[in-house]
Amino acid sequence: TRNVRIEGTATGRSHIWIRSSRRQDIRNVSIRYMGPRRPRSDPNLAGSTEPVTGRYGLHFHEMERASQGTVVKGVVVRDSGSHAFVAHQSHGIAFRGCVAHNTFDDAYWWDPSPDPGSAPEPPTDHVLYDGCVASMVRSDPPWWDARMAGFLLGARNGNVIRGCVAVGVQGNVED
Repeated sequence: TRNVRIEGTATGRSHIWIRSSRRQDIRNVSIRYMGPRRPRSDPNLAGSTEPVTGRYGLHFHEMERASQGTVVKGVVVRDSGSHAFVAHQSHGIAFRGCVAHNTFDDAYWWDPSPDPGSAPEPPTDHVLYDGCVASMVRSDPPWWDARMAGFLLGARNGNVIRGCVAVGVQGNVED
């Protein structure tokens, strides 16, 4: 069981945004109904939704080196409308035994470069995913994302994924 629950509602999703000057220790938390979505503006995609930028399940935002030594252990993010776990320009975070279930978009994620041909990715270094699970990861519309992943791993320094699994990752296929 989880001894702490943080929840929005199915129709009123919330998000957790952390930008601290100190490392965090988050353990055995159940997080549900995060990651709000909004209708897509493209009329060709009427009826589908897109994530609200920056509003994710558990989001470490630009903590840089202040996040060094942060531990997220035994945390479950489920029924999320967007990424479950985000280490965005936050270094040295260890995700251990975490679960992302029934989420939209890449479950474990950080910002890729806006233009991979010219700009480097925002740095997110020394992140550890150890024994984590990404299950039932979806996109909207269901055929939308051909490159969706359970774990989006950017090419940076010292990042490690060990003993993790992604199952039921939906989306499109790429020829």
